[in-house]
This record gives sequence, structure tokens and C-alpha cells, in this order.
Amino acid sequence: KMQAYAKCDAVMIGRAAIGNPWLFAGISKMELLTDELLSIIQIHLNSMVDFYGETIAVVQFRKHAVSYLSHFHLTSDERRRLLTTTTHHGFIQALVDLQLPQRI
Repeated sequence: KMQAYAKCDAVMIGRAAIGNPWLFAGISKMELLTDELLSIIQIHLNSMVDFYGETIAVVQFRKHAVSYLSHFHLTSDERRRLLTTTTHHGFIQALVDLQLPQRI
């Protein structure tokens, strides 16, 4: 629709999908249960670790984590712990320790 309306060659949608891959299916992130969201976060992180190796993946995954969790309004201490963790296991543990509500 946008290409026809604006007569443009392409439409950029990638940035909007960071932390919200359900965008393409027309599903709101707000409709998900927290366990579903956490499962996707772990799958995404695991895939990045497999591809980049632990050190690079954990650092690069931080921007995705912030986007995935944006609606939870984490405290500064919770964010700091999650975003300064340097290991895959440490990141997952910090995520579990957040004790997020079942619904966003």
C-alpha cells in the first residue's frame, strides 16, 4: 500500500521489528503471555550465540532485549543487571530473576 501511495521503490520495516517479530503476523506484543515472550527471547539469544559466539552475541543482543522488554518498565537496577551481563547463562539468569508479571 505504501509503495503505491508514495510511489516509492521500497519501504523500510526492519527497525520496527526489533523486539517485536510478531509485527509481520499482525499480532500485538501486548497479546502475548510473558512466558511466550521469554521463550522467544531465549530462542533469539541462543540463535545469536550459535552464530556469533557467546561474547559478541550477548553484547549485540542487548538492543533486542531492551525492545522485547520495553513494556515492563524495568527499574534502573533491573536494566543495569540485564544489560551489563557478559555471559549467555548470566543473561538468562538475569532474565529469570526479573520475576515479570504473566501479562505485559
